[in-house]
Amino acid sequence: MEEQVIFEGAEAGLPLMMYLAGHICKSRAEHERALEYFERGAAMNNGMCLRESAEYYAKPCESNKRIPQDIQKALKYYERAAISPDHLDFNDHAYATMQAIILRTLNIDGQSQDWSRIAHLLQQPAIYTLDAIWPYLAYVFTFKKGNTPAIETAVECVNKASKCYDRYGSYDYADHLWQLAEGYCYEIGAITKRPDLDQAVTFYEHARESINRLNTRTDNCFGTGEPLVIPDEASERLEAFELVDGHYQYKKGVTQSSTTCNPMPPTWPQNSVDVLEIFEESTTGWRTNKYDWNFIQREWDTQKYLSFIIYDNRQSIENVIYDVYSIVMFHNEDKNSCTIYLYGYIEDPTELDETLDPTVYEIRYFKEMSIPEGLGLIKDFYDNATLPVIDESWEKQYKNTTPPREYVLTCDNDIFYLNQYEYPNQMIKDALEGVANGKYDVISVRPSSIDDHCISYYIERKKGKNLRIQLYATVDEDNEYVFERESCNLTSINYWIQESITINKLPDLSDWDEIKQK
Repeated sequence: MEEQVIFEGAEAGLPLMMYLAGHICKSRAEHERALEYFERGAAMNNGMCLRESAEYYAKPCESNKRIPQDIQKALKYYERAAISPDHLDFNDHAYATMQAIILRTLNIDGQSQDWSRIAHLLQQPAIYTLDAIWPYLAYVFTFKKGNTPAIETAVECVNKASKCYDRYGSYDYADHLWQLAEGYCYEIGAITKRPDLDQAVTFYEHARESINRLNTRTDNCFGTGEPLVIPDEASERLEAFELVDGHYQYKKGVTQSSTTCNPMPPTWPQNSVDVLEIFEESTTGWRTNKYDWNFIQREWDTQKYLSFIIYDNRQSIENVIYDVYSIVMFHNEDKNSCTIYLYGYIEDPTELDETLDPTVYEIRYFKEMSIPEGLGLIKDFYDNATLPVIDESWEKQYKNTTPPREYVLTCDNDIFYLNQYEYPNQMIKDALEGVANGKYDVISVRPSSIDDHCISYYIERKKGKNLRIQLYATVDEDNEYVFERESCNLTSINYWIQESITINKLPDLSDWDEIKQK
C-alpha cells in the first residue's frame, strides 16, 4: 500500500515521491527505471534526485554498469545539488560539492576542468568544515584561478593543507595541488620572505610523483577502469631549474617557472562572469560554467531571470556607478519586453566634507526595453566588457548603506546571496525569528568570499529562549578572533549584525566570551 501511494504520487508530479519511487526501483536493481524517476525529480530541482542522478552518471558501479558513464551530466547534477535547497542536509550538500570539485580536477573526459567554476564551488559554506578543501583552496589562491590575487590567503591554505596531509597521510586525488602551490610559494618567497628554490624543487618533485601515481591508477572512485590524465604541471615547472654546486638555480634566461597546464579561459568574460539561473518554481538558482554565447542566448529564451555575476573584474561607469557586481535580465509578464538591472555602488554626492570618508550606498539602475535591445546590451557586455550609457531614461533606486562587499545568509541548508534580494535586512530579521521559534537550527551571516576581512555571525538555538551567537572577526591574515555569548534579545542581535555588515563595526564585546584567538 505504501509503495502504491509513492508511485501514484510520483506519477502525479510530486518530486519527493519521485525520489522515493526511484529509491525503491534502485533497491530492486531496476536502475534504468530508477534513473527515470530521479531525472524527473531533478528537472524540478529536487536535491536528492539531483544527487542520485549524478551518482548514476558519475559511477557506473551504482547500476552494475547498466547506466553509461556521462561525466558532463554528472557534473551538471552534482553542481545543482550542491546549492539545491530541497531536502538535502548539510552533509549531502558537502558531498555533492566535493564530488563536483573532484570531477573537475581529475580531467576524466578531457574537458571538465574549469578553474573559475572550481573557485566558485569552493565558496559553498557546506564544505567549510571539510579538511578536504585545503589543497584546492591552496591551488586556486596561489595560481589566481578564478579569484583575485591573494597570496597571503594562499600561504594560509598551503599551511593548513600541509598539516592535514601530515595527519591523514594523503589527500588521495589532490596531493599534487597543494604541493604545486607550496612549491610556488617557496619559489616566489611568499613563505620564507625570500625565494628558496631548493624547497620549491622539493615540492615540485613531490607533486610530480603524486601526478604520476594518479595517472597510473585504474581504480579511481568513478570506476572508469582507465588511468587518469592529470596534466603534468610539476614536470613543466621543474624544467626551469638546474642543480649547481648542490643547490638549485634558474637556467639561463629563466626568471620563474611556468606551465601550459590548467589555463584559464583566454577571453574576457570567461574568468570574470558567472551566470545564475533562477527556476520558475524555486527561489534560489544555480551557477553554470557554460559561458558560450549560444548557451546564454538559449537560456535567455527559456529563463525568466538571468543574472551575470561579475566576480573577478568588476566594471564601473565614471561618475555614475562603480564596482558593478551583476547585470540582471528579467523577462516581463508580457514576454515582449524585459527589464535590465545594473547592481553596484555609489558615493553620497551631498557629502562635501573632505575630512570624512563618504557614505557608500548600494544602488541599482534599471530600464525596461525590448527583447532585442536587452539582448544587444548583454551581447555588448559579453563581447567587449562594455556597460551601457546611463541617461535620464534609466531609473535608479538606492538600497542599504553598505561597504562594497557581498554577504551570504544561510538558514540551515538554504543559501541566499543578500545583494541579489530587494530587502536583505528583512531577510536577516526573518531568519533570526526562524531560528528563535525552531524553524531553523542554525543561521549565519558571513562574507561570500573566503578572503574577505570582515565580520561573520553564526547563530543557533539553545534550550529555552536563548540563542548562542558566535562572532568571527578577521582583522588580517594573522589576527582572527572568535567571541561567543547567549542572548534572547532578537532586536539587539539584529542591530549587531546590521552594523557589522553595513559599516564593519563590532558590537560592544565587554560581556562576550573570547573562545579563540589566532
